[in-house]
Order: sequence, then C-alpha cells, then structure tokens
Amino acid sequence: MKKIVVIAAIIAFLVALLLFPHQLYDEFLWKYFIGPVLADALGHPVEYHGVVAREGYTIISEIFYAIGLLAAIYALYIFFEKMGIKPDKKFFISTLPFILLGSFGRVLEDSNLFKPPLSYFFISPLIYLQISIYFSLALVFGIFIKKEKYFAAIIAILSSLYTIFYFFFGDFFKYAIHPLVFILVSLFSLYIYVLFDKKDYNASLFSFGILFFLPSFLVFLSLPFKIEINFQPVICIALLASFIIAIAIFAISKYMSRLFHEFINSSIIFSHSLDGFTTWMVVANPFDLKISYGEKHPLPAILLKYGNGIAYPVLKILIILLIIYAINDLKATLKNTIKWLLLFLGLAPGLRDFLRVLIGV
Repeated sequence: MKKIVVIAAIIAFLVALLLFPHQLYDEFLWKYFIGPVLADALGHPVEYHGVVAREGYTIISEIFYAIGLLAAIYALYIFFEKMGIKPDKKFFISTLPFILLGSFGRVLEDSNLFKPPLSYFFISPLIYLQISIYFSLALVFGIFIKKEKYFAAIIAILSSLYTIFYFFFGDFFKYAIHPLVFILVSLFSLYIYVLFDKKDYNASLFSFGILFFLPSFLVFLSLPFKIEINFQPVICIALLASFIIAIAIFAISKYMSRLFHEFINSSIIFSHSLDGFTTWMVVANPFDLKISYGEKHPLPAILLKYGNGIAYPVLKILIILLIIYAINDLKATLKNTIKWLLLFLGLAPGLRDFLRVLIGV
C-alpha cells in the first residue's frame, strides 16, 4: 500500500510538471531549489524565464527540506531495522569521515577551487546527495560483499577513473591532488580495511570514508600555497566554547541525569554548539573579525538580530538538549538514527563554517 501511494505521488507530480511547467518548474523548483544552488556557485542572482533566484534558503525551501529530512529518517530507520544495522557509538565513529568530507568539500568550493558545473556538486543540497551516494554504496558493500579482494578491485577502478578524469577533465579543477597521491590514499584505505578483524558495514564505511575524505583534506592543507589566506585565529573561541559546553554538560549530567552522560549525546551537543557559536561570531561579529558573512537560513537570521545575536547559539543548544530528551524513550534504532542525522546536520555545516572563517575565504 505504501509503495502504491509513493508511486502515485510521483506520477501525479510528473503529470503536473508536464501540464504546468512554468508554475511548477519555474516558479517552484527553479526559484526555491535549483536556482539558489546555481546562484551560490556563481556568486550572484540568476534568472530563468523571468524568475530570479538568489543564494540561500526561504521558508518554503526550509519546509520542504525538513519534510525530506523526516522522510530520510524514516527510510534509514526501516533500512537499518531490516538489515540489522546498529547505529551505535562504533557506527558513529565509522561514519565520521563522510561527515568530514562534507565540511572539507564545501570549504574547497568556498575557496573557488572548482569550476562550474563541477562546483554545483559541492553546494548544498547537492553535496549531501553526493555524499549520500558514496555512503550508500559503502554500506551496501559492507553488508553484502565484504571480501578484501573486491575492496581492492573497487579502489583500483576508482584510482583508474580518477586518473582519467585528472588528465582529460582537469580543467574543472584549479588544483587537485596528483593521481599518484590518490593511489597512495587508496592503498592506505585498503590497509585500514585489512586491519579490521570483522569485515562488516563499520569496516566498509570507515575505510571507504577515508578513501573519499583524505583527498579533500590533503587539498585543504595545501590551500595556503595555492590561494591568498587571511587567517582569523580568533574564531577558535567558538571551538573552545563548544568544547567547554559539551564537557560541562557531560560532567554535570553524571550527578544529575545520566541522559547526557554519553559519547553520542556529547558529540551532538558539541557539533551544534560549534555551528551556533561560529555563526554568531561571524554574523554578529562581536570580536571584530576582519571578515563577515550573512546568514542564509531565515529563522537564524531573525534570532541573530537580538541580544547581539547570542540568542541564536543559546537557543540552538537548548533545542538540541530538548530533542535528545524527547526522543530518549524511542526504540534504540530509531533514536540513534535520529541522533546520527543530528550529528551530521550539526558537525558538517559547523566545521565547514569554522574552517572557512579560519582561513578567511
């Protein structure tokens, strides 16, 4: 029954798209979803059939992204339950390279290292879709395939594809690591996979995650030699404040309520604290940073206008605490699936903003 409803909804949408292309595509899909991605990549508003789109988010796009997030939570929960996947502490650590990939990939795009159309794939929501594909393939490998010889075959294919792309389509990059470096990274990821005693989805996720993440990390480390860097070390105040808050809540909860005395909960609190405090320091600019940004999300933009903007990180932390408390009695798989997505939604943009401000791009 559920499949029929989904298929019917897709068919209805496609029929409506054919019958009302201007209203549905131009005034809706283009204006709120496609156009903002192009505007972000190009750095200026874009126009299509008289409809102007600007980078950033609107109330309408935020609502639909929220609906998509709820659908993703439900789909992941069903999949995890069916496949016997436990989103526990080990799972959180194993998936960390994919989260870091999102952060470092966005910073590289912010540094203008990619040219259109490649740059479009490193802007949200497309970068999240890209990472979701990598993640899904690694997860499938860890569930159904597992064998080391197939892992070796896959990284050999990926290394070959990267080499071809590097030499024939290198114009899409302003700078990229040499294929020999990518091969070394591939061999390192294979070595990590071999080290795992149990070849399961955690081994696959962490090893493939390293394979995808390390190239972005190496390019990031080389940025000071490739572009003009305007270091803003004062942003480390946001990092320090986030650590202090996470550690303080962790310590206090040991004596008051053990709910927050867990690694997973502490990592979520730290992630969203980093996101909140970094945004506050850049937008409200209380420490006179030599660089400034605007806020693309409607609600945070409103909160940052009050109390010198400090209301935003404080409220963000309180909301995260309330969510963790509210889902505490849910089934373990569902609860931790939600927590995993919360970690991703906090750490990926939080670390991206922190790194971007740190190097001043």
